[in-house]
Amino acid sequence: MCFICKDYGRHKNHKHALVEVEAENIRSSVVNAVQHMRTLMEDMSDTVHRLEQVAVGLEGRQGPGGELLEPGTCELARARVEQYFKQLRETLLLQEAAARSAVDTHV
Repeated sequence: MCFICKDYGRHKNHKHALVEVEAENIRSSVVNAVQHMRTLMEDMSDTVHRLEQVAVGLEGRQGPGGELLEPGTCELARARVEQYFKQLRETLLLQEAAARSAVDTHV
């Protein structure tokens, strides 16, 4: 019973219940909250694990000394861009040489 009701005999604006019943209600709500937190923490742990896998996929696998053991998709994309522009530069040099040769032949 509430202390105000017990000491003063007035019971206003709150429900009348035994302390044991209220304690059990609070216990059950705490247990539910703990279960919810455990589920949330498991979900967060799974998400962190998946994010780590994505990061390794992007960055690649590194050894203990920081050396790159397996390139990730970022490194592969950089290598492709480098190769593409290297090939473009070589093609331009060949075209430039051919154009100079044509000019020198006709001049």
